[in-house]
Amino acid sequence: MKVGGFFYVLILYIISFTTSLKTSSSHIPIITSLRGIAALSVVLYHFVCKTIGYIQNETVLDIFEYGRKGVNLFFIISGIVIPLSMIGNNYQLKKFGNFMLRRIIRIEPPYLVAVVMGIVYLYVRNLIPGTVSVDMTPSAIEIFLHVGYLIPFFEDFNWINPVFWTLSIEFQYYLLLSLLIPLVMQEKALSRILFYLIFLSMSYLPISNDFLPAWGSLFMAGIVYALFHSKTIDAKEFLAMFSITLISIYFTLGLVDVILSILAITFIYFLPKIKSRLTVFLGNISYSLYLIHSITGAAVINYLSHKYILMYQKFIVIGLGLAISILISYLLYKFVEKPTHEYAKRMKK
Repeated sequence: MKVGGFFYVLILYIISFTTSLKTSSSHIPIITSLRGIAALSVVLYHFVCKTIGYIQNETVLDIFEYGRKGVNLFFIISGIVIPLSMIGNNYQLKKFGNFMLRRIIRIEPPYLVAVVMGIVYLYVRNLIPGTVSVDMTPSAIEIFLHVGYLIPFFEDFNWINPVFWTLSIEFQYYLLLSLLIPLVMQEKALSRILFYLIFLSMSYLPISNDFLPAWGSLFMAGIVYALFHSKTIDAKEFLAMFSITLISIYFTLGLVDVILSILAITFIYFLPKIKSRLTVFLGNISYSLYLIHSITGAAVINYLSHKYILMYQKFIVIGLGLAISILISYLLYKFVEKPTHEYAKRMKK
């Protein structure tokens, strides 16, 4: 389909969508399931596509390549849930400290445990003969920079675990949103327009993907839905801003991300309560699963990939890596993430 035709159909679709818009409670059960799907897709992408030379079927690789878009789905979801929480709690700039403290309590403990696990993993990996040709143990400065998600701001330093780069993006988003969201919580249209311009225009800045601006339009897709869902903006404003955001996503990230954004918002709107035990379970442990799958399941797969090379064995190896990742993620969720999450909730109250 030509680009012009695609956007014509898109406009008709959004018009039909907004003619029947309705709102529900601030709790949207399907988002938990979408988190689980996003985490699982990223995990399988890493296991299948990033285990060098293991899976060689081009069709399989092309299919699982789309799994990396799970990260983009996480950004859209964050664009929804964080503003909804802030609007529901009548956020103001004077609450900045409390908001950031609760976010840190919510995300930092599992992350710090994952950092420690990553350090141990790299140290042990160096002790295994023939595993690596260079010492990958992080320096003290490198470890320190992880605490504030500062690795991207300094040259010649690397993440202990490559997946941590998205946490830096998320933290930048928390900071920027906490400063700007009062603009859209006012009744003045000019204040909201200023907010929209900042989030959309920063996507065009010539900045590395390691920083928030490159992903601003994806967060914006979630934000405008959150504003509509909370009745902060009406259907017409949602229609206009979501359409503009999709165009921005197309020019900055591509057609696949446009489709992903449409599908995510469509499912969240039309099927807000849909869930299953499996997707809810995966959604609950999604943060922990995302944090540690590269140093648990992926490590097992990398080790076994040199010994088991028959096709059926490869499926078993990848399945084993997934099972191990899920098990350890569940333990991290139960004993670290869930307790700190509950504590953050009590702080909010």
